[in-house]
Amino acid sequence: MKATDKPRWYKCDVPKNEMKALMQKSDAVGITHTALYLTLLIGLGVLAYRAIGTPWVIPAFFAYGTVYCFFNHMMHETFHGTPFKNKNLNGFWCWVASFFNGVEMVHNRYGHMQHHNFTYYEEDDPEIEIQRPVSIWKMIPKFFAVGLFNPLPIIRHALGNISDDAKQIVPKNEWNKMIWSSRLWLIGHGCVIASCFVFNTWLPVVYTLFARFYGAPLGRSLDLIQHTGMEVNVRDHRLCSRTIYLNPFTRFLYWNMNYHIEHHMFPAIPFHALPKLHEKIKDQLPETHPSWFAAYREIIPTVLKQQKDPNYCFTPTIPEKA
Repeated sequence: MKATDKPRWYKCDVPKNEMKALMQKSDAVGITHTALYLTLLIGLGVLAYRAIGTPWVIPAFFAYGTVYCFFNHMMHETFHGTPFKNKNLNGFWCWVASFFNGVEMVHNRYGHMQHHNFTYYEEDDPEIEIQRPVSIWKMIPKFFAVGLFNPLPIIRHALGNISDDAKQIVPKNEWNKMIWSSRLWLIGHGCVIASCFVFNTWLPVVYTLFARFYGAPLGRSLDLIQHTGMEVNVRDHRLCSRTIYLNPFTRFLYWNMNYHIEHHMFPAIPFHALPKLHEKIKDQLPETHPSWFAAYREIIPTVLKQQKDPNYCFTPTIPEKA
């Protein structure tokens, strides 16, 4: 499908004045959220360091890595430019979060825009986690971020050689920015690795590169809920995305991405307004899953059915009045 042929998506009814209020960005909210997240992360990092040499070292680093991996969701929000009203703040934290998440900002941001334009369209969505035929054995490694990070395109772009994928999704006037972002990414990661030799310790990579894997399960399990097993090639986010309820702490780490139908339907609405949006349109949505466990009670049987019938997809019930 060509970019000019992108689908016209169904949208729930929201009065214009209410939509305008929901779309208001806030530096104060974004700064507070980011500061609390970084305070938690640094605190857990200190505790993990102090636990070295004790039986608590593994659970301490697991807790640190779990929180670290939610840099992915800070990155995601800044891709949309919604956490902060100030564009420079969005740009700065987008690069920082992308770096710590192990990806290059420019290429991945445009890839994510492609995901929004063609959500779960099999030939056009670059973020489909598990292509059909789906299997449990393809799914399990995803919980540990296996295959999620690929530095080769970044190295290629840093050398000024634009990949075919980037040529398709990144505007030509952004190529130079992508090249320099890739070079900065390489320099940064080179410094992290070099510091291991300078200080004769593995800790710099344990706190960064390795954390992306050993801390991945919670964040990845939430990401896989978003679309796995849903309808493909449809123009209604209610059929190809899931919204679930989570406890406040997990929602904080996840930047409210549990309201995933709402986010896809109205991607310009900041993360902090998604709960309010949900309340306004929930009567137009499928029944919301009450928990992480409830979502997987739907996903696992769906994936098992897809192993036998690759064309099977779970179809949620949409309210008749919607």
